[in-house]
Amino acid sequence: MGREYVRERRQSRAPVILLTANELFAPYSLLDAWGKLGGKHEMFANTGMIRTENLRMLSDLTQQLYLSLSPYGEWLQANWKRRAARNIAAG
Repeated sequence: MGREYVRERRQSRAPVILLTANELFAPYSLLDAWGKLGGKHEMFANTGMIRTENLRMLSDLTQQLYLSLSPYGEWLQANWKRRAARNIAAG
């Protein structure tokens, strides 16, 4: 749902970043703003591995936060497994 992998480029096509007032009006940084919000936002802010300047990562994070999508890596791995199973079944 909402994601497409482009094999030739080995990455997602046109990742979408979702910005709410929390992100648009953050006084200093997204991580500080998310840390103050609590819940899932705080969990992401405190992982220490978030790079919001990486737009693909920011896209993945905001899709997880606001659309409840699984992380992109998990989604991609599930697609690969499904495709492999289909190829094995086809023969």
